Parts: sequence; structure tokens; C-alpha cells
Amino acid sequence: MLKATLKIADLESFDPFAKGSSIQFGESYIWPFQHKSLESSLVTSFEQWFFVIRERQGAADEAGVHSVVIAHASADQFRQNYQKCMHWPLDFIVIEGARRGPRLRVRGGHIGSLPIYFHVEERTRTVTLSWDFMDLLDKSRTIDAEIISHHLSMRTFYSARQACVGVNLLTAGATLYVDRSRTSFEYGTTTSSAPELPGREDSNHVLEFSNTLQAVVRSRPTPFAQVLWS
Repeated sequence: MLKATLKIADLESFDPFAKGSSIQFGESYIWPFQHKSLESSLVTSFEQWFFVIRERQGAADEAGVHSVVIAHASADQFRQNYQKCMHWPLDFIVIEGARRGPRLRVRGGHIGSLPIYFHVEERTRTVTLSWDFMDLLDKSRTIDAEIISHHLSMRTFYSARQACVGVNLLTAGATLYVDRSRTSFEYGTTTSSAPELPGREDSNHVLEFSNTLQAVVRSRPTPFAQVLWS
């Protein structure tokens, strides 16, 4: 969860740096939401960087609540940290920047539980990100009648298109790409068809659900996770 204003022109001229709990470069900024269940970090290397905010795992301490900076990382360090983000078992949002181009990419995690709305101002090539849809109402107040009708008739509230034209949601696994002249959005890859389930006599579905629920809760640093199944 974060709020950000990112100008493509700033990517070419400035290196990001931590100021308190925020990340700044030029007139651009990233404000990660501060919560004990979240952690964030900034990794920079020659001509590229990425910022990630993600759900903390239950075994972690609270050292990662504020932004952790890994400056001037080697190519191997950069790649290892990036791969760790892409394989994070909980949810995350990654913002990637590169001087050459310059170009920006925002990736949603595989779960889609951390909402991030976005708007791209084509004239100034400025990307606005926020976990709060209300922050983007000054960007567009044109109603998307098709989406509203879907919401009312079929209650399809989780979709990339939102009630206001030009404001979209980064759904699970989706990617927003922006450079000096191009803006593109890719939906998350669809999962393959579910494998054929065994007969009820061969599987205890209640036990399987209970085990899955325990694993999900225990993986997060919630106060009741330690005693819920003790």
C-alpha cells in the first residue's frame, strides 16, 4: 500500500533516496503506508532501481516497517533482491525505474490483496498511484457507464477498469508500463485450469481447508496468529 507521484522526466535526471519513511527524486515521491504488517525497501544500482512494499512474514521482526535502502547494489545483488520480490509468498507491489529511456514499470503481486489505483497524465507523463481511490477523483470525474452497470447488475467490483474513466486498478499480477511516449497495461497471467479433484472419499476437504487457513494466518504477523491454533 502506497501513494506516489512519479514523473518520467525525473527518472532520467535524479536518483531516488530515502527521506524519513518516504522515497524522493526530483519532484517525484513514494509514500509507503506505515503498518507493522508491511515492510518496504529501495534497491538501487547503476541506472536502475526498484522499490517494493509487501506484507511481512510472521517470523520477521519489525525492523522492516520503515524503508530499508540498499544503495549501489551490484548486478548480482540487484538481481537476487528482485527475484526475492517476485517469489515473495505474500502480497507485494513493486515500482521499477530506469534512467535509460527513461521508463517506469509497476507490478502488482500475485494475490491482489494490496489495492493500488493509478492514473497516467499523458501530457506531462506523470503517474499517480494510491491505495485510496478518492485521491484520484481530481484526475478524472467522467463516469464509465459500462462499468457502473456491471457493478450494479453483476457486482463485479474487482476489475482493472474503475468507475471513473482514466482511473484503473492494478489487479493481481498486472503490470503498468510507462515511458516518454507509451503507456501500456497488462492483466495478470491467468492460471491454468484446475486439476481434476479426487473423489470425496479420497480427500478430507474440511481438513485441507483448515490446514490452508492455518498456513495463511500464521504466515502473517497478526497478534492472534500465535494463539489461534495453539
